[in-house]
Amino acid sequence: MNRTTALVVALAILLGHALAIHKNALNEIAPPYDMAYVAFRVARNFVQGGEFAWQSGSFGLDSYPSVLWVGVAAIGERLYMPVNELCQAVGFAAALACVLVLARFSPERLAGVIAPLLFVVSGGVASAALSGLETSLLALWILVALLAYERGRPRTMAVGLMLAALTRPQGLVFALLLLAVELGRRALARGRESRPTMWLAFAAPLAIGLGLALLRPSATGRNLSAWDEM
Repeated sequence: MNRTTALVVALAILLGHALAIHKNALNEIAPPYDMAYVAFRVARNFVQGGEFAWQSGSFGLDSYPSVLWVGVAAIGERLYMPVNELCQAVGFAAALACVLVLARFSPERLAGVIAPLLFVVSGGVASAALSGLETSLLALWILVALLAYERGRPRTMAVGLMLAALTRPQGLVFALLLLAVELGRRALARGRESRPTMWLAFAAPLAIGLGLALLRPSATGRNLSAWDEM
C-alpha cells in the first residue's frame, strides 16, 4: 500500500468513525453539541443587532471564548445559510485537513501515515469532527504551526499561531509553550543554530492575547473571563 492509498483509507475511516459516533436515534447526523448554540446566538445577535454579546449589555467573549468560531457562524447567518450544518461542515473539513497536515511531518516514508491513522481511530477526534464546535479547527491551526516550526517557516507559523489564538484561549497557551521550546532550543544551540529566527512569529498571537486582555477590563471590569477562571 502506497502513501496516497493509505491517506485515502485514513480519510474514509475518519468519515465512517465520525458518522458512527455523531448520530441520533434515527441514525441521522445528530445536531451540534449544546455549547455550540451559544456561539450561534452570539453570531446572530452580532449580525442582526450589531452587538457581540449573548444579550444586550454583556460581553461576547464571556459568553463564548472563540472569536473565530463566532465569526464562522456569523458568516452563515449573514449569508442566510443553515448555521448548524455550516459549522459542522467546517469542523469536519478541519478534521480531514488535520490528517493531511499530519502526513506532511514525514512526507517521504510510508511510516509517515502511522500518525494520521492513529488520529482517525481516536474517538475524541471523531466526536469533535461533527460536534459543531471549534475543536477540530484549533487542532488544525496547532498542527500547521508545529509543522511550520519544524520546517523553519516563521510566516506560516505566525499565521497558524494567530488563528489558534483566535480560535480558543488555549491557542495562546500553546504559543507560549512553543515560545518556551524555542528559547530552550536556542539556549542549547549556543550560536550553532542555522535556522532562521522565529521570534517575530510569536508576535501576532501574543498581540492578540494582549489586546483581549486590555479589552476585557474596559468591557466588563474584570481581568479574566469565567472561562479563564474555571
